[in-house]
Amino acid sequence: MIHSLHLTNFQSHKDTHLEFHPGVNVIVGTSDSGKSAVIRALRWLVWNRPVGDEFRSSWGGDTSVDVELNSGQVTRIRTKVFNGYRLGADEVFEATKTDVPQEVQQTLNLGDINLQQQLDSPFLLSQSPGAVAEHFNHVAHLDQIDTGLRNVQGWIRQLEQDAKSNEQRIKGLEEELKGFEHLEKFEAEVEVLEGLEQDLIQKVNQKRQLQAIIDEINLISVSKQALQTTISMEVVIVPILDSMEQKRVKTRELQDLQKLVQEIAQTQEDIKLWEVTALMEADVNELIELYKDHRVKNTELHSLKKLYNSIEDVVFEYDKQMTRLKVMETVFHDEFPDVCPLCGKRK
Repeated sequence: MIHSLHLTNFQSHKDTHLEFHPGVNVIVGTSDSGKSAVIRALRWLVWNRPVGDEFRSSWGGDTSVDVELNSGQVTRIRTKVFNGYRLGADEVFEATKTDVPQEVQQTLNLGDINLQQQLDSPFLLSQSPGAVAEHFNHVAHLDQIDTGLRNVQGWIRQLEQDAKSNEQRIKGLEEELKGFEHLEKFEAEVEVLEGLEQDLIQKVNQKRQLQAIIDEINLISVSKQALQTTISMEVVIVPILDSMEQKRVKTRELQDLQKLVQEIAQTQEDIKLWEVTALMEADVNELIELYKDHRVKNTELHSLKKLYNSIEDVVFEYDKQMTRLKVMETVFHDEFPDVCPLCGKRK
């Protein structure tokens, strides 16, 4: 239910506030006093129509229609920079063409039957019986039952068509099966062939195992003959092997002796080098002391250079200050009067 309506700069309403009471409310006024504009304002609020600026007052300013309902407060606003809705005090929505935001529609909960203009035909009386029945079916939600029945009937028709199609398919498959009746006669023969195939596979495996055993026996025979030949040559081979082993032992001993001789020669060279180094020890120590003295002298020289640079800076600053003092004395003598203003004496 609408509790109040506030129009601002809408057609002839500059600032109109209407309070409604429960039940029937009547708006009374002279012709062209703005009664129809109230309905137009509600239609603009509910359906976002008409578009454009024709309904806005000629004296300018922001245009708004504010309605307070049981479900909340909704405001339709049109300014130079904004065109939209305000729901409550915080939520703001843009108005796009003639679309109304879903949140605003739910809050208003108003439709075609709630708003009629002056020249509209009476509600339902001018419509056909079918349209009236459809409206009441929609109110009682019977249209949902009709929609459900139509859907169920459609499903039943689809299932019947599928059943007929499947029956025809079954008959076709039965006809095809008649062409494969002779396969049962070959089943016993196939089982016999499968048994023979298993026996053949078993025989082939046994043959492979026997052939592997024969190959191994032949290999052992060949190895045996080679071993007998080696045994017969043992008398000749054993002395040769002993001689070879003695040669390897002597070769290792020779290599060890050569390595020892090289180490002795290297040791003798190191001893000679150490002797020369020992003779140069006094010269080396003297060089080390000279290097230390050189480092000390360099450090002292660096300190003296820093001190000299500091003295030069001080002399430069002193000359600078003395020059400045002379300039200031000259200025003082030039600007100081001939008679001292304090003691009255002449310069």
